[in-house]
Amino acid sequence: MLKIKKIAVGLLLFTTVFCSVVPSIGQSTTPTEEARAALARLLKLNDEGKLLKPEGLALVTGEAKSWQTASLGKFTPIPDKLLPIDSDHVVARVQWLDKNKHTTDYYFYLSQDKNHHWLVESCRSLGACPIIRRSGKTSNWWAFPSLAKC
Repeated sequence: MLKIKKIAVGLLLFTTVFCSVVPSIGQSTTPTEEARAALARLLKLNDEGKLLKPEGLALVTGEAKSWQTASLGKFTPIPDKLLPIDSDHVVARVQWLDKNKHTTDYYFYLSQDKNHHWLVESCRSLGACPIIRRSGKTSNWWAFPSLAKC
């Protein structure tokens, strides 16, 4: 009986040590998590006004390279929804905040490059948002000048 207890304690000790040293065996990040992290980095640089810095330019491709602005305005720091389009493309919803505390959903499209890095390709919003705001009590309804390039 003592021998069985020693074996059980030894297995428990081995399992505990092994799992703490190698916690990620069989686990990896999903493409959606990697895309979320890439967009969160871009949004942080946007918030700091550093989109034109090398680290900001390294996170964009395609149409997004033509934005030519240090910041697109105030966004929430992380996307609230990501949907995979296929294995190399994801769309992420992020809310933009105007000075009157209104929010507008913007959709960032990300793709993987040949090195499997996620890059922001483009950004879209619903075109009717400013028109809907104009019909309300907001006096300055066209508060998007920094997003004209988005």
